[in-house]
Amino acid sequence: MQQVVCVGSGGPSSCRWTNGRSARLYSQLTVFAWNRQANFTTLGMHTVEPGVVRSFTLATRARTGFARIVHAYGDAYAGWPADYYMAHVRLLGTHVNEHAFGAFIAKTAATLADREQTVDCAGR
Repeated sequence: MQQVVCVGSGGPSSCRWTNGRSARLYSQLTVFAWNRQANFTTLGMHTVEPGVVRSFTLATRARTGFARIVHAYGDAYAGWPADYYMAHVRLLGTHVNEHAFGAFIAKTAATLADREQTVDCAGR
């Protein structure tokens, strides 16, 4: 993945406030990712590299229906890096170049973020 935007999601069961209620911490994120395709075309003097945009749900705790992301690096004894779990992978678009990625997902990400801000987190 070469460009990524993450939005905390999952409602009250997936977030909590920091001390002083200055920020929300999420254990579940909706991830929007752009990745370059292997083929690219040249238009004039500019290279346009099309890519694909996908979304998926990433969780920091095991949940029903989520697949564990197995990692080969880090110190397993110390629990580093943390285990992550993934589900709900969707292809949102093809032939999206890297400069259009932000605009492509902007409305969807903003709508999700607005919806999450209307619910209160657990651990009030």
